[in-house]
Amino acid sequence: FSDNPSQRKMGQGRAIFGLTKDGSEFPAEIGLARFSDEGGFKTLATVMNMTEYMKITQELKRSNKELNEFAYIASHDLKAPLRGIIQISSWIEEDISDHANEETISYLKLLKNRTLRLEKILDDLLAYSRIGSQSEEKQMVDTKLLFESTFELLDPPAGLRLIIQEGMPMFETFTTPLETIVRNLLGNAIKHHNKADGIISITVKEMSAYYEFSVIDDGPGIEPEYHKQIFDLFKTLNPRDQIEGSGMGLSIIKKILDVQGGSITIMSDGKSGTCFTFLWPK
Repeated sequence: FSDNPSQRKMGQGRAIFGLTKDGSEFPAEIGLARFSDEGGFKTLATVMNMTEYMKITQELKRSNKELNEFAYIASHDLKAPLRGIIQISSWIEEDISDHANEETISYLKLLKNRTLRLEKILDDLLAYSRIGSQSEEKQMVDTKLLFESTFELLDPPAGLRLIIQEGMPMFETFTTPLETIVRNLLGNAIKHHNKADGIISITVKEMSAYYEFSVIDDGPGIEPEYHKQIFDLFKTLNPRDQIEGSGMGLSIIKKILDVQGGSITIMSDGKSGTCFTFLWPK
């Protein structure tokens, strides 16, 4: 340590153990630091007993594993009866279409829409629970093509245009999580747009370790008081029957970025559009 006196942990990447006076071992972490006083330079070693930390870590791992398994099983087991409800409601709608009144038809439509939303929630819950657990090889991604193809896939209204900055990067990365972020941000911009015509702009800045992507729309915006809430699970600012969605899109984005070492921020005054900016590691 004296040859390179930088503050650090001792034996990083190795299992360190301490020994008590009664001869029992305990998992330890040893921190090393250098300081000076009247007698010259000295080394400070801090020995921490990590037994409780290890117990809590193992318990958290076990709880997360059980939670992920529950989410996976629940979503799969619940989707089958949901599809049955959707199918039956379609049959009823066909059978009574000639003589049903408008109120009955509207109730059936409401039933189908709410069932479809629940199916969407289960899909997103499954996706949320599996973030970080799937292994994937890195692939070369053309980000300009990614934004263009995703926008077309989402079938936007004819009056909504996508403008992409020149010089979008092409680099090797994990494609599935990046595609998920792009799809959710573009989907939100399209879904919540409140005018017949509009523009969604994509910009990028290159940083030392990240690319900073921004998705900017000229829609209604989001009031600043809701900027933190929108990243919570199942949070939506619109009435459930007005805008289709699970309320999980931004939560999924945030969790993906947490796993990948990125981040996301929002800028909006609630009147003149919204800008979501996320950092994606190179």
